[in-house]
Amino acid sequence: MTSTNADTANPYLNVLRQSKPNISSKSYTKELYDPTHNHQNMALHLDLLPELIEKSQIRNLAAKQQAARKYNANLHPRSFIVGDLVWRMASSARKKDGMFSANWDGPYRIREVAGGEAYRPEQLSGEEIPNTWNVSHLKFYFS
Repeated sequence: MTSTNADTANPYLNVLRQSKPNISSKSYTKELYDPTHNHQNMALHLDLLPELIEKSQIRNLAAKQQAARKYNANLHPRSFIVGDLVWRMASSARKKDGMFSANWDGPYRIREVAGGEAYRPEQLSGEEIPNTWNVSHLKFYFS
């Protein structure tokens, strides 16, 4: 590579070309490294490991309990008895008017508690509805 007038005129390039990085110097960590102390420190950390694991498990359990408390604070359990009037959630298959259709059908009367959170509703006229409905798809009808 031939040097041009621009190269000789730039003092920064001359300094960069002349200086060589000192790669052989040791770092602070390498200077302080001692194999015997390292072995002792590693053994100490291994002795403390079960305690650290126990602390992390306690923190994890506390976080799970706090999340459960926060979730359960907003949970409103619902249950119905025979004869209650309820709305039934309208599925997208039963909606005829698109986004302007009603979100709830009804009212319906609870005919039977099928067990757990399942109910058998019926029309107000007494006509039976063949399927059971989960409590998450029903809500009280207030008249």
